Amino acid sequence: MAENIFAEETEEKFSERFSEMIFSSITCLAVAMGEETGLFQVMTATDTPRTSQEIADAGNFKERYVREWLSTMVTSHIVNYDPVKETYWLPAHRRCVTNSLASWSLLPPVLSTAFFPLAQCFKKDGPAGVSYEVYPKFDHTLNKIHGPLFENTLLNDVLPTMPELLEKLESGIKVIDVGCGPGSSTLVLAKRFPKSQIYGLDQAEKPLIKAREEAKSIGLTNAIFVCTDVATLPADWTGQYGYAFAHMIIHDLADPPKVLKEILRVLTPGGVLSVFDPKLESDLQDNISHTSRSLAYATSTFYAVSMMNCVPTSLFTEGGAGLGVGFGRRKMTELLKEIGFAVTAVGDGMEGSWHFLCNKKLAP
Repeated sequence: MAENIFAEETEEKFSERFSEMIFSSITCLAVAMGEETGLFQVMTATDTPRTSQEIADAGNFKERYVREWLSTMVTSHIVNYDPVKETYWLPAHRRCVTNSLASWSLLPPVLSTAFFPLAQCFKKDGPAGVSYEVYPKFDHTLNKIHGPLFENTLLNDVLPTMPELLEKLESGIKVIDVGCGPGSSTLVLAKRFPKSQIYGLDQAEKPLIKAREEAKSIGLTNAIFVCTDVATLPADWTGQYGYAFAHMIIHDLADPPKVLKEILRVLTPGGVLSVFDPKLESDLQDNISHTSRSLAYATSTFYAVSMMNCVPTSLFTEGGAGLGVGFGRRKMTELLKEIGFAVTAVGDGMEGSWHFLCNKKLAP
């Protein structure tokens, strides 16, 4: 039996761990500032140590703000500092801050825009939920986090496990990308499969404007973006689509069963649905890590994001389901089967997700 690393934790050790979580969360805001402003990109542009003024000039920033940011990065052991020359540099082994991991640092400030309205939702007489509009850069942030997964993991690891679907995508079929946001997944699929028509669907028009501009700028005519309620798709779409793609969206929806029924309706007989949802089990006790602090933090982050965004935005709509990330593997499998899908496999999806691979049953 694996050792429970928290079992013999003393009050002193817990206080130390708790303080680390609190203080790290505040420092995370400075990391997010480096990501949002492009300061990390400026720091990685050269190996040469530079003064705060030189760094500010390179990025067209105000030196005083840059100096305070650098002080945070130095004392948190991200950036190195030479006190004699008063120069700063980002060591090679820490340049991973410029990959998608740094994009996660944007979640705390983005989610915090709803912090005080959400606090009111906890009260019995408070509002039911929070509008998605309260999170002005949430789609942008998720796009930065998930974009590399679509470009790499989806194309190189996930789709090759479905050779029949891959062949159809190569030959040309119609695809719906449910809840596409700014459209990075839609664009990746459209570029990879030029003979297929990829329809990116989202109920918000604003992110689709940017997606259409991006498609036009790279000459993609097979990426079509449609602003629509995915719970009520057009009547003439029945049986038209060979593949449906839903990444980290089903648990967010106000009415998941209704949306899934619509997806089932518009799929061709034998059509394929890929649902990617958080890699959690349906029972809380099965998501508690006793052996790894990093895994425990990763899992609690899932639940925190759900509390701050997934649940309140779902409940904002009257009658919203509020499933949250903890809906989990068993319940999602059961729901898909209840709707009428044949669930052919449940396995590892892209980073941090299950892949529920489903088919629309052929008529007997």
